[in-house]
Amino acid sequence: EESLKLFESGVSLARLCSKKLDEAEGKIQILLSEDGQAVRDDFAVGEGTS
Repeated sequence: EESLKLFESGVSLARLCSKKLDEAEGKIQILLSEDGQAVRDDFAVGEGTS
């Protein structure tokens, strides 16, 4: 019974984390300079420097 409660808790936490990650992904933006004007551009996974 305890293992079932722990499993349900884990599933709930996984859903919460997934929701938070989706929200954060929607907010991530990169500011780019284009002809002296600041431009907002969506962040694409895999972009950036290594």
